[in-house]
Parts: sequence; structure tokens; C-alpha cells
Amino acid sequence: FALDAASTDAAIDAPLAPLPRVRIAHLARDTRDIDVYANDELLASSLGFAELSGSSVELPDGAVVFRITRAGSSATLIERTFAAERGRAYTLAIYGDEDRPPFGDRRLDLLWLDDDASGLDVATEVQLVPVHVATPVIAGQLVAVRPEGNLLLVDDFGFRAVAPLTLASADYVVGFDAGADDVVDLQFAVPALVPGTYANVFVAARPDNSVFLFVTTQSGAALVIDPIPTAP
Repeated sequence: FALDAASTDAAIDAPLAPLPRVRIAHLARDTRDIDVYANDELLASSLGFAELSGSSVELPDGAVVFRITRAGSSATLIERTFAAERGRAYTLAIYGDEDRPPFGDRRLDLLWLDDDASGLDVATEVQLVPVHVATPVIAGQLVAVRPEGNLLLVDDFGFRAVAPLTLASADYVVGFDAGADDVVDLQFAVPALVPGTYANVFVAARPDNSVFLFVTTQSGAALVIDPIPTAP
């Protein structure tokens, strides 16, 4: 089997997809400012809790070794290797508890999220990826709170990301049922996102165990959403 000259020229001239890119979300509540390295190259410096690194950073394609340290320190807090593909955008999230007794899935860890917005109707829809990293809560449910009855969005929501939710661009009230007992414990007012937006929606927790949403988009925007206050 041999390629003819035209096929050979096309194969040679075909442009490579751009190198992968990544942003870093810091959601490890016990860990102060961090430095993030990829293959020993500094990607983000002094990134604070509940912050998203600024512009996405280019990565080599293939296996990438990520290493997290405290800002200004060389001591490794955690190290993981993930595969990065050309033409893809990623979010690397650090979460978990560092200064509390580690157990189960609550120890310090990294999540590698493929921000794949393919198939999204950019004229009318948004895609939201729920990601559970709130260590005080083992699991729960996410619902859309509606006057006519709540709509279940995510069931058995443990420490992980789930498949994207494709929704019309609109304001939503999202409820978190921590006990999966059909009682909404917290409600969050999520504003309408611009059609075509792809966003990771982290359910996260602060050192005092208060739960909040941390919404990050492919454009680099980050939004902290606290629960709607309840009547005393």
C-alpha cells in the first residue's frame, strides 16, 4: 500500500491541532497559596483558595506531570500525571483536606477535567459540568428548584465530575440536597450565562464547612456563589 503524491503532500501539509491548554482551580480549603508546576515548569504562582488561574497556559501534548507546592516552597504537596491532547482545553482542580485526618476520598487530590464543549448549540444553550469537591458532604443530589416541582439534575453526587448538563441559557435556582432525602438544604441563584458558555460548577466548601458554588468558564471567568439566605 502506498500513498500517491497528492495524498503525501496533503499529509505533510495538514496543520497540527494547537497544543493543549489548562487553567488551575484552587479549591483545597486547608491549603493556602500554591504554586503549580507542569513537568517542572511553573504554571501558576501564589494561587489562592477559591481562585482560578488567569489566562490558560499551553502544555506539551502527551503525559504531563503536575506538582503542587505551597507558594515559594519546593516541598511537594501532591503530584499526579495526566494525559493532554492537542486541540483540547482542560481545568486542573486541587481539592480535599490537608490539615485534617485524611480518610476516604477527602484527602488532598487533583481532578483533571476535559472542557469539551463539542455539540453545544452556541446560539441558545449552555453546558454546565457539576463537580463535587465539598469535603464535609459525602454525597447528595442537585436539583433545579421550580415552583411546579424540583427537577433532578444529578443523583448520587459523590466526589467527581459528572456528564455535562445542556440547558437553555436562563437564570436558575440550583438546590443541593446533602442527604439525598428530598429535602433541599441549600439553594443557589445561578445567573444566566451567555449562550455558548461551557462552565464547570464546583460544589465546594470553606474551612468553616460552609458550602458555596465556584463557577469557571472557558473564557477564564470565575464566579463565587453563596447560598441564598434562608428565613430565620
